[in-house]
Order: sequence, then structure tokens, then C-alpha cells
Amino acid sequence: MTKITKAKMFGVVALFVSQVVAIGPGCVGAFASESEIDYTQRAMDLFQQGDLEGSIEEFSQAIKQNPNNWRAYSDRGAELAQLGNAEDAMADFNKAISLNPPSGKVYFNRGKLESELLLPEAAIKDYDVAHKYRPHDPMILNNRANDKASIGDIKGAVADYKLAIKLNPEYSEPYNGLGFMLEQQGNTRDAQLMFDKAIARDPSYAKAYYNRHKAKLALGDKRGAIADLKKCATLYESTGQLEMCDQCLDDVKALL
Repeated sequence: MTKITKAKMFGVVALFVSQVVAIGPGCVGAFASESEIDYTQRAMDLFQQGDLEGSIEEFSQAIKQNPNNWRAYSDRGAELAQLGNAEDAMADFNKAISLNPPSGKVYFNRGKLESELLLPEAAIKDYDVAHKYRPHDPMILNNRANDKASIGDIKGAVADYKLAIKLNPEYSEPYNGLGFMLEQQGNTRDAQLMFDKAIARDPSYAKAYYNRHKAKLALGDKRGAIADLKKCATLYESTGQLEMCDQCLDDVKALL
């Protein structure tokens, strides 16, 4: 596996997280027809039940009732992205944004998809807009930091990670991202400290174990590095991410 591939797999370049962002009751408009409201409610109910395809169909019916329902486009797009249909998801996000939504949610959703498609500059622009609407949301800052890191804006990435941590000290991901930046700068001890903090807040955070193993190796703690790799493999196996599990196990064998 190349270094680039490993960076994508275990580093801070965030891919689209398989979840729909903040689907809520949604204001579908004071003059919405009853059927539009019904379709939207059924869509949300089906999403909660894990029936994404059924939910998408209900959102489509809501859009037929009201072609200006930007929330339905946004939520349907997030579900399409979760199912791997990036083209239709992007079309939905673009349509929602063309309707001038008074919210940063759709910009956040589109930014996540752009990150998955390896379009960091576009993602950063969307996160900028989302941040203006939701300045106290640490997830927006963390995701923007990931994309800034991917284009070499280390200063900007570090600033975003630190602000995300300040906004929510219990949020694990920015600690991992900040640790990754510190490791790239050669500050291995402080990097390990950040990985420690990430794992303390989320003991199931596989990427943080993988990143910490590299810091431990650099500091001469081979036994600790192997232990982290084995833990990483176990966590990936438990979530069905077998390719990543195998990579961790291969790295263990290389150290024995």
C-alpha cells in the first residue's frame, strides 16, 4: 500500500461519514400542503427506521408537491450520498442551495460530499458558509481543518482544530487531527499526547490508535506500537472494515 493510500485511510483527510446530517422536523413552509407535510414526515420516519430508499422516495414525493422545498432536497441529497450516489446527491445539494436556504446545513452536507470526492477547495468554501451560520459547531471546523490539511494549509488546519477543541473539549476528532499535524511537523511527543486525548474521549477511535502507533514507534516504544495496531485491527474488524483491519495486521507482522 502506498503512503498516499495510507494517508487517505488513516490520516486526517476526511471522507464522507455515512450519516445524514441533522434531519429534523424541517420547516416546509407556512403554506405547505398537507400531503407535502405527510410525505416529509414519512421520509423522516423511514430514515429513523433505516429504510433510506423508502425515505428518498417520500422526499421525492414531497418535492413534487413543493419544488421549492429546499430541506427535502438537502435531506434527500444526504441520503443519496450515504448510498453512494454522489452525482444525484450533488444535484440535490446544488438545487437546495439555488433556493437560497436560510441555513448552513445544506452547505455542510455538500462540503462533506466534496471532501469525499477529493475536492478540498470546494469543500472549504462550503464549510466557510456553514461556519457563518453555525459558528459554534465544532464538526464544521474539524471537517474544514481536514480539508485545509489536505491542501497543505497547516496553519489554517491547526487553528481550526484548536478552535473545535475549545468549543467542545470532549470531541475526539480534532485531537486526532491536531496530533497528525504535530507529527508531520516532527513534534512527536505532543502528537502522541493529542492521540492519547482522542482515544480517552473515544476508546473506539481506530484511526487515533493507528496514528498513535506511528508516534510510539518514532519514540522507540515498539511494544506499545504493536499493541495499538492490534487494537486498531480489532476495532476495524468489529465494524466490518476488513481492508483496514488487514492493513493493521500487515503492519504488525512487519514489526515482529
